Amino acid sequence: MNIEHLEILIQYHDVKYYNDEPEISDQDYDGLRAKLKDLAPKSPVLNRVGATVVGDFEKVTHATKMLSLNDVFTEQEIKSWCAKYSGPYVCELKLDGLAIELEYVEGTLYRASTRGNGEVGDDVTHSVRTIKNVPLRLKEDVTITVRGEAVIPKEKFKKLEGFANARNAAAGSVRQKDSRIAAQRHLAFYAYSTPETIAFTHIMSLQKLSELGFEVIGQQKCNNLTEILMAFNDVNLIREKLPIDIDGMVVKINDHSQCSSLGARGRYPYWSIACKFESPSAVTKLIDIVLQKGRTGNITPVAILEPVEIAGSTVTRASLHNNSEIQRKGIFIGAMITVEKAGDIIPEVLNVLDGTGLPGEVLYCMPDECPECGEELNKDHLNWRCMNEDCCIEKKIEYFVSKRCMDIQGLGTKMIEQLVEAELISDTVDVFNFKLESFRKDVALLHGWSDGKINKIVKSLKDREVITPDKFYMSLGIPTIGEMTAQHIAEIYPSPLDLWNEWNEWGNVPGLRVIGSVSYSKFVNWMTNNAYIYEEFMDEVVIKAKVVLAEPKSFLFTGKISRPRSEFEKVVIDHGHKFAKSISKSVDYLVAGEKAGGKLQKAEKLGITVINEDQFWEVIK
Repeated sequence: MNIEHLEILIQYHDVKYYNDEPEISDQDYDGLRAKLKDLAPKSPVLNRVGATVVGDFEKVTHATKMLSLNDVFTEQEIKSWCAKYSGPYVCELKLDGLAIELEYVEGTLYRASTRGNGEVGDDVTHSVRTIKNVPLRLKEDVTITVRGEAVIPKEKFKKLEGFANARNAAAGSVRQKDSRIAAQRHLAFYAYSTPETIAFTHIMSLQKLSELGFEVIGQQKCNNLTEILMAFNDVNLIREKLPIDIDGMVVKINDHSQCSSLGARGRYPYWSIACKFESPSAVTKLIDIVLQKGRTGNITPVAILEPVEIAGSTVTRASLHNNSEIQRKGIFIGAMITVEKAGDIIPEVLNVLDGTGLPGEVLYCMPDECPECGEELNKDHLNWRCMNEDCCIEKKIEYFVSKRCMDIQGLGTKMIEQLVEAELISDTVDVFNFKLESFRKDVALLHGWSDGKINKIVKSLKDREVITPDKFYMSLGIPTIGEMTAQHIAEIYPSPLDLWNEWNEWGNVPGLRVIGSVSYSKFVNWMTNNAYIYEEFMDEVVIKAKVVLAEPKSFLFTGKISRPRSEFEKVVIDHGHKFAKSISKSVDYLVAGEKAGGKLQKAEKLGITVINEDQFWEVIK
């Protein structure tokens, strides 16, 4: 029995054991592992349990965006989508876990990463390697990227403590820095796609992934709307009996060429939708209403509830949206209400049960003043907002340092509140004062601030010195300027300095009118009051647009090199080029370090230009 056969056999029995369907005894299984250890002691199949502990997660840029899906909740929405896009279709279970991307180079697992923001995720290879049914070596020596869902089966989840639901448990387990913890959580992985074209249809692609050694997601081919609705009804009926939590059904167009021609808009593809189940609900008592203030000043009423179990988690709070909704639904403190989890996630109050209040019960009405600073609120039909710029600066700073914006590690909510209370920071750009030694000395005097915590923030600021224009515009925290609008602004003004110069000359930015009247008005109002933040922010960072080359080159690295390959990959991609993972005619440059092996010989045969590290830096410039 050779090494490859042993590895495949052990991986097969790993999956069987994980699914509680063992075919051999523990002794026979241990015997297989012992044989492999004798023949190949460094085989990755032997190292699943892992003891790897990592620091901050490395960032991984996805070669192809990991898109989200547009959710639909009604039969009419499904019908409208089918009317636009013809079949045949594929219907799949929508697993409720964590989206993962696996990269294989010549059949061996090279890297695993989370979805992140769709473009950049976290490297979680150390944890994913411990998942029993993730093939560490494929049945063919192919270079391929595979995407799927990491989940925790219901029976395994029941034995865990401290998690609201299996989805949170899966995400928390994969993102453990100590892989031994992930190994103990009994995760499973189910493949549902590859961004590469390996077949003409989606079903054929899944069949190929299965042949390579993956467990693939359950699917059914449907030819028309009627069959889709029947499939959705069938899935809804069996969902509670399934071994894994699902929150709906995914519908995709089966023909890959049709999918390619349709493309995507923003983060959502046109060729697929997620059909979500009717939201689960329960009856409980509304015991209080508190007001929550957001970073833009919006005041949102939140219902405090007697704890109630809904869809496997305990709900104690629910959104009331705004004062108009409170009046429309007849909300009052002490009412018995129906609360539902919209999309199986967000709790909200659906209605008040008849006969639960006393005669003449007074409906709750939101106050006229801001609950935090006492200033009169600015009201329109739906949104009540505090216009005091100095109110709740903590929320603005929290947004500024969040993963969606500057992604400054180490600054949590409590720490920001502490800095504001000590009057060390009073605006978002004050965060950059951590670069100053005198400021760091002042922070060190606060309770709980160690050198390690402070240095982590300083390092994170240094790592974020270069940002893209869209990240700059989004981090400003202007109301209605989200990810998509920030990207739109970056297309119009790739240089924030050009926008700044136009503002200083005209007192407005006419070129931004195309983003819509509301967003344009918000932008102008914000600049009128906060132009100094814009200017200081520009001074603190280097703003560099994403490089798009007409003829990008492909680089492949081999042999012993001076830095981790992930660092070279980032350099290559940041300069607009491609990072190759296997040798082929499409590679332009092979960067060869010491002890370069078979790839060097193949490159010479294929006529690929071979360079060393020093030459690489010259070429990349």
